[in-house]
Amino acid sequence: MLEKKRGVQESAIVSAPGEGTVRVELQGDGGSSFAIGEEDALAIAALAWRLEDALGYPLDVEWAIDAAGQVAVLQVRPLQAGSEAGQARVNPVAGERILVGGGSRASGGVASGPVCRVANDLDLLRCPAGAVVVTHDADPRLAVLLPRVAALVAELGEVAGHLATVARELRVPALFACRDATRSLAEGEVVTVDADAGVVYSGRVAAALERRGRGTARGLRKPHLERLAAAAEEIVPLTLRDRLASGYSPRRCRTLHDLIRFCHQATIEELFAVGDRALRGGAPVRRLVSEVPIDCRVVDLGGGLRPGAGDEITIEEVESLPMRALWRGMTDPRLRWRLTRPVSLKGFLSAVVNYNFDQDLKTRTLGEPSYVFVGSHYLNLNSRIGYHFSTVDAQVSETIETNYASFRFVGGSTQLEQRSRRAALIERILSARGFETDRRADLVNARLRHRPVPEMEEALVTVGLLMGFVNHLDMVLTSDALVGAFEAAFLAGRYEYRGEGDATGS
Repeated sequence: MLEKKRGVQESAIVSAPGEGTVRVELQGDGGSSFAIGEEDALAIAALAWRLEDALGYPLDVEWAIDAAGQVAVLQVRPLQAGSEAGQARVNPVAGERILVGGGSRASGGVASGPVCRVANDLDLLRCPAGAVVVTHDADPRLAVLLPRVAALVAELGEVAGHLATVARELRVPALFACRDATRSLAEGEVVTVDADAGVVYSGRVAAALERRGRGTARGLRKPHLERLAAAAEEIVPLTLRDRLASGYSPRRCRTLHDLIRFCHQATIEELFAVGDRALRGGAPVRRLVSEVPIDCRVVDLGGGLRPGAGDEITIEEVESLPMRALWRGMTDPRLRWRLTRPVSLKGFLSAVVNYNFDQDLKTRTLGEPSYVFVGSHYLNLNSRIGYHFSTVDAQVSETIETNYASFRFVGGSTQLEQRSRRAALIERILSARGFETDRRADLVNARLRHRPVPEMEEALVTVGLLMGFVNHLDMVLTSDALVGAFEAAFLAGRYEYRGEGDATGS
């Protein structure tokens, strides 16, 4: 044993009693003890040497220890010559402006390209080919970008971690532990990542780029990667982007990603059809009696309602954890659900035309019921309030890794410009509350994941409050300045705010 290093660990992911995994907090000195014992470490090393002897070249080995204490090999990769992880091994190019320095070389090499900051799943879709990915944490999910980006820079990350391993395998230059990288590297700025020197230069630095081809071993040919690269264009790109666009159909799908996107949208639409069929067939669909102006029909998927619930129920008879949290927000006494605002005849007629005759929108006719599907830990609400449409889908349980809440909102009773301002308001508020957000015109999507139960409940309360707060608000948002005023009011807890001159906002 050459060296032992003790880390600090506050939690661990272990197998759940039924299926999947669950995060547990480590008590006592569990977070500061060695991850494995010396005997296990020696057994793993001996197995790795045997594999290297059998294959004839250095390997990166992923392993696990089962409940019986046996070491199992999960996968092996050849280590690329000249790309070993560690500290920088060459001097920076003299006279060039260094934007970021002192990083740890996770994967050697030099590359140049425009900066693309990646902070969430939506950024993964937006990241262009040839970009330099800049991120806070070296999350393994970023590995999907590596076949098509120039380089990777992360503020946090381990050079022995999964993302670093994949970067080395694909020969993508990567620097980790680059403090303040997300602040120092501007979106779209062209930079050169010199992983061998541990720095990021401003602009394209020819002297560094010329070095990348000298004295570098070609490495082993990888037929499996070549096949994946050949098929990537049929898998990765998303061409079916606009959910509301004309021709949104299976025939327009060009890639596997398109098919996944289409199936997701078709599933949402089918949720309405299931409710309609259940209602027509006499299935036990209950009507939720509430002050919220939605004709809300509830379908119990199991454990979502109290036993013996009648045809008409109140929220007190709902057992679904996410449904109760959402309704706490929607029924906050400070909201003004039935507050009406003036709307122009042109805006009204535009809304009627858009929502009753535009078949691309595929939303529900005015006045038809909305459905809520509930389980003890699950909620799916598809609602139609006035002239806008919204969907809330959530899972909340003690298994943090399965928790999520998503919110989709589209439409309104005015021109597109004002509807888009309302969508921008929703996006800004939910972003401030920690949601990942995406917006196009008057359509906004938001998502929050992997939070403990109290945080998930609070997030759903926020969504419920927001649904009431923005009701009819597109009629008021006649300028961009008003978006900021209503955002400030909501974030300050002034849910009754009505706009300029409102005494409640003074």
